[in-house]
Amino acid sequence: MAKFMTPALSSTHFDANEIGQIIDLVRTKITGTRKIPIRITCNDRPQLRGSVGKSRK
Repeated sequence: MAKFMTPALSSTHFDANEIGQIIDLVRTKITGTRKIPIRITCNDRPQLRGSVGKSRK
């Protein structure tokens, strides 16, 4: 979606493997096989695009 906006909006990029792991954990939570809460930390990379302007002073 961000690449179709003008100016292009900045976003974050997650590794596909991490997204797959998150989906598996969500699936186990929805189906009820996971009862214990879990915290997930993902590495992401900012995708800076045209919506990031020069800093105002």
